[in-house]
Amino acid sequence: MRLLEYLCRRTLAGALLLTTLALAPAAGKSMEMPVPGVMPNFWWSAPETGLGLLGRVEVGTRLTLFRLREQRRHWPDSFYGTITELREEQNYWPLKPFVRFNCHRYWGLEASWDQMRVKTLCSPADGQSDGCIDLHGPIFSVGGRYPLARCVPYIGLGLMLIHSSFDPTDSWHYRGGRAQDASVQDFTFDNTWAPVIYGGVGLQLSEHWSADLYLRYLEVDIKGEHYFTWHGQRLNDVRRLKFPLSNSAVGLSLRYAF
Repeated sequence: MRLLEYLCRRTLAGALLLTTLALAPAAGKSMEMPVPGVMPNFWWSAPETGLGLLGRVEVGTRLTLFRLREQRRHWPDSFYGTITELREEQNYWPLKPFVRFNCHRYWGLEASWDQMRVKTLCSPADGQSDGCIDLHGPIFSVGGRYPLARCVPYIGLGLMLIHSSFDPTDSWHYRGGRAQDASVQDFTFDNTWAPVIYGGVGLQLSEHWSADLYLRYLEVDIKGEHYFTWHGQRLNDVRRLKFPLSNSAVGLSLRYAF
């Protein structure tokens, strides 16, 4: 976890420095960097080609793997109740789409989709799980970049609108352990906005296609309620809860520029 956070900080710091240089060029000096043999509608130069709005658009998809900042607590100082460990459930399918609109050669707007799944583990119940927390939602961000021939470092800041839900195990959800039991418990979570910072390096593959290494940090605490029902009627026994789910992520992206 420390290695991933270190790499995120170093990469984001470097991308921020290069982007700052790009957004504040020296007076009287052109920052254009022509690339011999490269067509003019590459994804970093489309806004200057006069291709119109479509020429400023990129679409793509990502694969990301995330690491929670806090994963374990020692009993009795638990996350909630008997939950003392939070474990990442990774999704290895590259099905996290994004679209970017290049307002300028050096900056643009991006909308993307991300999702995470966190498994709860209990102690002293030998790793028994109450269920999994699912997080998903769009990320809206503004980002800068600095073209260096075929290599383009970039950085961005944004907000993620997080929708959260809980997928309980039957043994926890039905307090007697059976689906026929009348006594049921569950978690419900509040929707929330969370800040995001990301950065990476893009590599041009062809006239329209590019790939990049992507690093992201998300700062978020998920708040909600632990409630009980009896024969379908919700009881007044409601308890507030909070899970710290801030995390770092590394990913690979593939994008197409029109």
